[in-house]
Amino acid sequence: MTVAELMASLSGMPKEAIVVQRGYETGMDEIRAAKLRRIFMRKPPFESYNGEYQSYYDGSDGELYAVVLGDAG
Repeated sequence: MTVAELMASLSGMPKEAIVVQRGYETGMDEIRAAKLRRIFMRKPPFESYNGEYQSYYDGSDGELYAVVLGDAG
């Protein structure tokens, strides 16, 4: 989702609603921050529970910037 898509999605929602992210395995957690970060696409194959992107360089070609929601560093 792009920032424009996120903004469009949020524009019609109640202003007092909180933003959440999925918990590690189950449930949901409240979003604590929204930060612009440099991230990297994982080299395949990767386990789905680890996510498609990571915050450190491992030799992959997929560097990009993303808005990270939550406490992710």
